[in-house]
Amino acid sequence: MTDAERQQRETRVLLLAPTARDAAQSQLLLTQCGVESTVCASLAHLCEELEAGAAALLLTEEALADSAGLLAQALGRQPPWSDLPVLVLARGGVESQGAALTLDTLGNVTLLDRPVRVAMLVSAVKTAVRARRRQYQLREHLADQERAREALRESQRLYHAIGESIDYGVWMCDAQGRNVYASQSFLNLVGLTQQQCSEFGWGDTLHPDDAERTLAAWRECVRTGGAWDIEHRFRGVDGQWHPILARGVPVRDDQGEVTSWVGINLDISRQKAAEAALRDADRRKDEFLAMLAHELRNPLAAVVSAAAVLRSLDSDDARLRRQGEVIARQSRHMARLLDDLLDVSRITQGRIELRTQPVDLAAVVEQVVAGSRPLIEERGHEFVVTLPPAPLRLMADPARLEQVLANLLNNAAKYTPAGGRIAVSVRREGAEAVVRVRDTGAGISPELLPRVFDLFTQAERTLARSEGGLGIGLTMVKRLVEMHDGRVTAHSDGPGCGSEFVVCFPLLEEAEELRPTNGGSLPHPPLSGGPAPKRVLVVEDNRDAAETLGDLLELWGLHVTVARDGEEALRQAAAFQPDLVLLDIGLPGMDGYEVARRLRDVEDAGLPPSPSTGRPTPVRLVALTGYGHEEARQRAQQAGFDHHLTKPVDPTSLRELVTDGKAP
Repeated sequence: MTDAERQQRETRVLLLAPTARDAAQSQLLLTQCGVESTVCASLAHLCEELEAGAAALLLTEEALADSAGLLAQALGRQPPWSDLPVLVLARGGVESQGAALTLDTLGNVTLLDRPVRVAMLVSAVKTAVRARRRQYQLREHLADQERAREALRESQRLYHAIGESIDYGVWMCDAQGRNVYASQSFLNLVGLTQQQCSEFGWGDTLHPDDAERTLAAWRECVRTGGAWDIEHRFRGVDGQWHPILARGVPVRDDQGEVTSWVGINLDISRQKAAEAALRDADRRKDEFLAMLAHELRNPLAAVVSAAAVLRSLDSDDARLRRQGEVIARQSRHMARLLDDLLDVSRITQGRIELRTQPVDLAAVVEQVVAGSRPLIEERGHEFVVTLPPAPLRLMADPARLEQVLANLLNNAAKYTPAGGRIAVSVRREGAEAVVRVRDTGAGISPELLPRVFDLFTQAERTLARSEGGLGIGLTMVKRLVEMHDGRVTAHSDGPGCGSEFVVCFPLLEEAEELRPTNGGSLPHPPLSGGPAPKRVLVVEDNRDAAETLGDLLELWGLHVTVARDGEEALRQAAAFQPDLVLLDIGLPGMDGYEVARRLRDVEDAGLPPSPSTGRPTPVRLVALTGYGHEEARQRAQQAGFDHHLTKPVDPTSLRELVTDGKAP
């Protein structure tokens, strides 16, 4: 049935007249008055039509004489909102014998005295139809209300389902911050009822380290009307502490006043577990890298010493000298790669502590240029250096500053084809010192340029990887520059167009007192000097490293003896009475730290007299280790070492130490 058909039936009057002639006359009369009607042949027919809809009933008293109950049943099946008007034509009107029974049985009945005047009949019918129309309006209103209630119930079901699908659900608080609703999942987690939660019982389930902070932050949030965003831990009924991220926002009225708060509780235990796993993996990675570097440094130390021995031997064989130089150069390159690998791990974790002091940037650049010049000249590059006429003073760690600039220069040399041009300029620009390293080399593609400082980022190389490198140098450059409150940028017009790296550092103000921030200490100061040693004890468990280092020292005119472990070192020290002990830290059994402590204990108990002065002279202890980080240096100092050298030891630095008594 269409809406038009339904509306037509609901606005009609059902007629039940004594005769067909009466029915036809009544229908014609109603039609002329604008009222639709349907003639029914019997009361049963009328009740059947009533099920399809009607605005009113018009029938005579005689039609109800024996079947009023049938009509009452039909009217009883009408919806609750329905009160169908029934017009009954009765002889004698309300005084009719059947009037009382009709009124009691049918309800909304209007009795019309027969014979009825036409005007009265039309008026009564129209009044009934209008009354029925108001009932329809009430029906629509009730239907709208019911639809609204159903939509609300559906919304509540959806809201509840969404809330319960989130671990640990949603919550609502009133304008004063009192909880008025919490998802059942959260209540189940903490073992509270809604009433207990509303009475701030949720605060009692917070972790002791989080409770005061959380409650104070919530009170402040309610006071200011700000957004709620906090991580804290709740004690669950399982006895475990559950990490939860709580977020919420205030709900405001048209005047902007906070009327309530709504938010969610997110279970972030998986994220926290993943973070812990990542931290553990990162820690294990660092431990692995440190161990790897240590293990690689041991054989590399032997290679470096062997190369130094080869270069120290008098030989007319040019090939032998050339091979010794190759071994020395490549071993130094391997040592730099190991240093970079360890440094980038510590820098990215913030484990590098700068030892700052006033430095002249131009002087540092000169020193770095001197160190990089052999590589640049080897490739036949044109090299142009432009320095400022006056010093540019920075507060910086000179060692880390050199590391930054050396990386940029070495990159320029490596990635510029032979015969290219490299230009380094240092100048003052406003309150900054600016270093530019420009080359005519391989350049950087537009795709790579935004990521050039990311860890392990490299442009595509040939299969031979002739340029080498790990893709970590520029990451270190960026981190170290930022640790100095500076910035570094990269520029290139694309592949084959060269590149330029620009580093900016804040200059010291002229009025600022030029003193180191760490009290004036140098990065690795010598703890003691002394005359050049004559007798050297080498303690090293790696046979090749020990023998090659011993051979090198003997070539320098020193008396050398070698020990392979801690116990042997103590015996050799007592018998040999060395002036200098080169002591490996990673010894089997008793480590180098313990050996150093025992040697110092022997000295404290009574030093042997010096052959030259007759006065006690402490032995100089030098730590040899594959661990080059600051913690290792500090631990060596605490154990009694005078110096700390990282493997592989540079022969030039070692010679300076053992012959002049100075730390490199």
